[in-house]
Amino acid sequence: MKKQTSNKKKNTTQKIIKNLDAAGFSDYLQYLHSPAKIFFTNFLAGISRGFGIIIGMSVIVALVVWLL
Repeated sequence: MKKQTSNKKKNTTQKIIKNLDAAGFSDYLQYLHSPAKIFFTNFLAGISRGFGIIIGMSVIVALVVWLL
């Protein structure tokens, strides 16, 4: 009985490890341990958002001016 429970736990643990590995969890942990990567990624995301807002507002303002 005890050996069966141990095997179930072992199989469950192996499945969890396979799923985490397939999901790229180790890469994510490495990313979290690198503040420079996090800063650079967030910096680029902020620039992209700002650029998108500028382009979007330009189109909307141009449409409003054209309609007026």
